[in-house]
Amino acid sequence: MKKNILLSVVVPAYNEKKTFLILVKKLLKLKIKRVKLEIIIVESNSNDGTRDDALKFKDNKNIKLILQPKSNGKGNAVIEGFKHVTGDYVIIQDSDLEYDPSNFQAMLKPVLNKEAMFVIGSRTKKGILRMRNFKDSKILSIIFNLLHIVLTTFFNIVYQKFILDPWTCYRLFPANLLKKIKFESQGFEFDTELICKLIRHGLNPKEIPIDYSSRSFEDGKKINVFIDGPKALIAILKYRLK
Repeated sequence: MKKNILLSVVVPAYNEKKTFLILVKKLLKLKIKRVKLEIIIVESNSNDGTRDDALKFKDNKNIKLILQPKSNGKGNAVIEGFKHVTGDYVIIQDSDLEYDPSNFQAMLKPVLNKEAMFVIGSRTKKGILRMRNFKDSKILSIIFNLLHIVLTTFFNIVYQKFILDPWTCYRLFPANLLKKIKFESQGFEFDTELICKLIRHGLNPKEIPIDYSSRSFEDGKKINVFIDGPKALIAILKYRLK
């Protein structure tokens, strides 16, 4: 009989009142054959009511709720969530609904079939130039998509890989690696640190196309291309040379 696996889903949440409850309810309803979910919510003391919504799940046996006294960045919240992981595999789930948990099933298939240990949910279904389509800024959409190509090309050259979407939130990997890797990034550059260190630990990712709906800055998108882009560039080099 094939063994069931426990998937730890780390959900950092800060000022996501519009989508947080919808996302958590989706996770709780999600059913995947041979897979059980461990939901770990890290709420970073939002000021828009997200914490009040998170507290509604404090007695839910399927959720581990961690309440931070203040926000110190996405990376800080995810690293805190990692401390509470007890599953076989782990994945990060942003709470803004750009990523739909229904994609977990496709990403888990290579793991369940023992074809891969590290799976990336690639947002390239519509093509890289159409990946992000911000309704409040077409120009920024173009800038983000072009920057994606530049950073991805640089990343692939430095790490000698051919990955279409290394910057996706969805990276599914063995949880036992959390004991071997020390993370340090506190902000959005954590996403870069994570994939760099997973590759440096010998994992070769398998990319699976996923559904992706980019939200606009009007809807609360937090990343800043002019600040976080250079940080990602520096991180690519930093974790290759370390």
